[in-house]
Amino acid sequence: MIIDFELSLLIAIPVALALDVWIGEPNSHWHPVVWMGNYLQRAGVWLQQHAAAEGADWPSFFRGAAAWWL
Repeated sequence: MIIDFELSLLIAIPVALALDVWIGEPNSHWHPVVWMGNYLQRAGVWLQQHAAAEGADWPSFFRGAAAWWL
């Protein structure tokens, strides 16, 4: 079982690197990391509007944690 995992890593990593060199990075419009960053930016702006200015704001903390989990 471990040999199968190691063999798959030995095959998958060079194939992934070759595909990345051949095809390249996707356009930022189609890149999932860009989507995640845009979502977290919007969620952060929304959460800051509803956060307390001072003191422990546990509801905002948990809303922020939930936003990161989505």
